[in-house]
Amino acid sequence: MGRTFKKNGYVLPENETTAKAIGFLPLIIAILLLIALIFGLKLGENGALFSSEKGPGSQHANLFISLFIYLAYLCDHHRRIYAKK
Repeated sequence: MGRTFKKNGYVLPENETTAKAIGFLPLIIAILLLIALIFGLKLGENGALFSSEKGPGSQHANLFISLFIYLAYLCDHHRRIYAKK
């Protein structure tokens, strides 16, 4: 998506700065969600973080298989991006 903006001539102003903590925020949220998934955090019967025990919501891939597939996708994606340069 960022490449589309760049091709269309969108440029961020260089004189504006953003706090470094903003860049770490998505990483921190992802790590907290991963920890909640590993330890099975529940926020109540109908809370936002819960796991189904039966039905279509309970059918999911193993966590480590999913992470491996995601990392393989990222490696391939970056290989394709940097091979064009």
